[in-house]
Amino acid sequence: MAEPSDYLSRELHTLKLQQEYVPVFSEFEKPAEAGYLISDDWFSPMNAGAVRTMKSEDEVRRALATTLGGGINLYFAIALGHDGTTDEGTLQLLDLAGAWLDKRRPFIENARGFNDVGIVLGAADPEDVSWPGGPHGYGEEILKLEASLRNAGYLPRRLINCAHLQRWDEIPEGMRTLILPDRVNLSAVDREKVRSFVERGGKVLAFGRGAGLRRSETVPQIDNIFGVRAGGYLEPIAWANWSWRLQIEGEGKDINFDAPIILTHPTSAQTVLWADGVIKGSIPCLTVNQVGKGHAYLATVPESAFFDAPSVLDRIWKETIGEPVWKGNGHQGSYTVNFRRQKGRTLIHVVNDLSQRYVMDHRYPPEYVQLQINTDVVPFQTARILPQDQMVQISGGGAWKSLEIYPDPDVTILLE
Repeated sequence: MAEPSDYLSRELHTLKLQQEYVPVFSEFEKPAEAGYLISDDWFSPMNAGAVRTMKSEDEVRRALATTLGGGINLYFAIALGHDGTTDEGTLQLLDLAGAWLDKRRPFIENARGFNDVGIVLGAADPEDVSWPGGPHGYGEEILKLEASLRNAGYLPRRLINCAHLQRWDEIPEGMRTLILPDRVNLSAVDREKVRSFVERGGKVLAFGRGAGLRRSETVPQIDNIFGVRAGGYLEPIAWANWSWRLQIEGEGKDINFDAPIILTHPTSAQTVLWADGVIKGSIPCLTVNQVGKGHAYLATVPESAFFDAPSVLDRIWKETIGEPVWKGNGHQGSYTVNFRRQKGRTLIHVVNDLSQRYVMDHRYPPEYVQLQINTDVVPFQTARILPQDQMVQISGGGAWKSLEIYPDPDVTILLE
């Protein structure tokens, strides 16, 4: 028998699942793999022969680029007939996958993730079944938070201390901002790392109870780096049928949300965004306080309050992080863009999602994409398409440089 191995495995048959979990799994200490079913079903009827596949070459290439290009392993699953026969179309897709990997293996192996935003969750507590911060699951909120950041052009990763899975003994290089969600469990050591990061010139953004820089409790606590005093929660009144309105200059309309808001009294902080409800006057919703060379931002509501208002989140990200790492000319969420570092150079794997969507029975054609890279975050002088080794013309001035690429459905770019 083979030696036992210890690794993580999850079925990721859809692009949505791949986009959500590949970035998370790629940062774990243990090896991780994604399962992808090529056959149309797991089971074959009696005497019906091998299960066929309706998947296209583009779908398989998209799965390869999203998973392998994102830093985890991939296995394909196929269903055999009861007599052991296989489907010829399925085998052809396996051959295509092997050829794709053979050409790109040098640009995938030994590459590591590159991130500019850390989502600080703290330390897992195996004796606390309600961690972090409550009896209900918290995974969906974190996935939505990460999706919002990625769709806006940022590169988030989770920072969590969990035995045999992941550790953050120090703030990873390249981080611009640390985000503390509403439910966290920071140790005293974690707390000092966050404070030191801000004092040395970094930024921190805390949502709701995350501002305590400790375990999230029922009564909100706020660390003194945020420059405010907490006065408890103000709850929307359900029987009065009203919610908070977030007033943002230039948005054109108010944003409503039903989450409780922490009543704060700024001492040294400045208010960036105001919330207005049925009470007379407005209360701070986003504040900023200078700490040493850096800045500490506090959103007085949980991150979930903004999930239905992406334009508000985009504005918060630019305020608290800065300009994104990349921008494209397609629809938001149209592309999966993975940045990897390998031997001092940067690799970008771009996957075109729209090439596999159907509207009125017509396939969206691939299109040329103007991919803009923020050279303040990712400096480079040359760009090449791999494995063709084709030079790409670079245009634009200032911090932003633009590359015209054609992901059909994927493309790999080397920046040097």
